[in-house]
Amino acid sequence: MDTTKKIYFLLLITFALFTSKPVFAQPQTLSFSNLTFEVSTSKEEFLQAEPIPITFKISNTTNYTIIGHWAVDFDFPYIQAFIYRDGKRYSMQQYFSVDGLKTFIPSPIKPSEFHQKTQVIDFGLEKMFPTPGTYQIEFVLQDTEWKNKASREELKANVLTIQIMTPQQQDLEALKFMQRHGEWSDYFDIKKMIADKKVLRAAEEFLLKFGDTTYGDYINLKVAEFYLFVGNSRGDLDPETGEIIVSSSSPDEVIKYLKDLCNKSEFALADRALSYLALAQSKKGDLEKAKDTLDLLKARYPNSEYIRTTSIPLGKN
Repeated sequence: MDTTKKIYFLLLITFALFTSKPVFAQPQTLSFSNLTFEVSTSKEEFLQAEPIPITFKISNTTNYTIIGHWAVDFDFPYIQAFIYRDGKRYSMQQYFSVDGLKTFIPSPIKPSEFHQKTQVIDFGLEKMFPTPGTYQIEFVLQDTEWKNKASREELKANVLTIQIMTPQQQDLEALKFMQRHGEWSDYFDIKKMIADKKVLRAAEEFLLKFGDTTYGDYINLKVAEFYLFVGNSRGDLDPETGEIIVSSSSPDEVIKYLKDLCNKSEFALADRALSYLALAQSKKGDLEKAKDTLDLLKARYPNSEYIRTTSIPLGKN
């Protein structure tokens, strides 16, 4: 190699060294606060006592892997919520059935990866949204670890604005029925149904009279959930697992309450209804029907969390 070529070659190497970014200087992971936290609702107007479905979305919009979590369930200790009404801020925490012992193990969330889950505000409705009007709701998601800091990292979602409306006609009659027979939230609370069968009977009577109202779909789903996971149980808890001891579920009752609900594509929890229907069909021994229902769930709601969590026996080939 002559002298000119050697000089040219050395200049190329020098230029590359000064212009290229060293790989070791790039961070391999980012912290929890670099995730994106978004919330949305299926609509902006809700009737008094109508459950409010909230869709949570945790996304990694960066180019790096982030260690995080998506424990947005209202019984996890990481989610906080606040209501704004008439210029005042109120915490919703006192109405959450938070289990302080529940934990969520953080996982790597890769670039462009996201996790989505729908939770329903169907508790404390008469206290959090007592009168018609405009409300704003803010959610804050905390990291699962302290990481040797004074406080956990947290993500603040966009603020939701909703309108609580006065029900009319048949919906108003349905609301009056709920007010005469307990509290609004009782009709969406499986724990109340377990503790007091009168609550379950009131919910079933409601469905006979007002099943076609705005409230009916949610109560249908809750009663079906009772018969699927509790059945004829007295509501006793297993001392080791803390789970409800199920003496025998009642798949026929579940199917009765879900057969029409599953076809309501406008229902915010239609994917959950399909999941419950598949489980009930499986418990009844109708494995082919259960498989068809599960296939329907996958086709209609490809991003549903219930695709992963719904498990039915494969049966014999």
